[in-house]
Amino acid sequence: MAFLSTWIFNVLTRKWWKVQPETEVSSSTHPDVVNDHERLVDLTTNVVKEFTYATAQGSFGDVWKCRISYKDNNVEVAVKCVRIEIQDDHFKDIVNKRLMDDFRKWKPLRHANILPLCGITYGFGPVPAIVSPWMSNGSLSTYLDKNYDSLSQARKFSLLADVAAGLQYLHSKEVAHADLTGNNVLISHDGSALVADYGLLTTYSDLNGTSYIRSNVRWAAPELFEVPDTEDVPSSPKLASDIYSFDASHTRFYRGSSRTITFAVITR
Repeated sequence: MAFLSTWIFNVLTRKWWKVQPETEVSSSTHPDVVNDHERLVDLTTNVVKEFTYATAQGSFGDVWKCRISYKDNNVEVAVKCVRIEIQDDHFKDIVNKRLMDDFRKWKPLRHANILPLCGITYGFGPVPAIVSPWMSNGSLSTYLDKNYDSLSQARKFSLLADVAAGLQYLHSKEVAHADLTGNNVLISHDGSALVADYGLLTTYSDLNGTSYIRSNVRWAAPELFEVPDTEDVPSSPKLASDIYSFDASHTRFYRGSSRTITFAVITR
């Protein structure tokens, strides 16, 4: 399995990705909602919910499908707000500061295989929520469940290359994903795979004082299970932890939803 990961990063990323500059985002992949790639824009007055309730719920956040009108754009967007208990005003200030610091750090990140952060919005919970383009084909896990039998080997490797390229870019910016699973990779309307929710689990766990392992148990690196000898909080996930998760998660490309194909089929 380690061999395959090395091959994905060193071969596939060059073969499929060399046509796209590292930080350039193709407008055909996900059109920009906000053209300001550096400044964190408050889009509260531009965001309109399509449904009263959250469209999807994760282990630490809720997602609403919305529409946004900003200048000449009128597009579907996803609004994600972390689900966190606010104990008092002092803790709310701490949470807001940490979220805004992280959002500002993630805002300039631009690559065709990561989901961009377009801005923030309020009104979806007690803390600011992030606004990103809506990915109509859902998560990679759902996409494989629906389409596995019809996907060619080349198409599966192309999706793997997308994930590897997105992760490689994040690591080049010293950003650890910390929760890389098939549910945190989204498929755009043109079939590209985009890594999403990078860094969000670390932020959530730090604020809640909880484990860095939640819904990602099957994909989590072994060092994240270690119990510290003291009462000190264990170190946050490292870049190497993502490589383990990538290694573990790409088995779905060979098993689909319930397959038992082994890696013995890979000869080169």
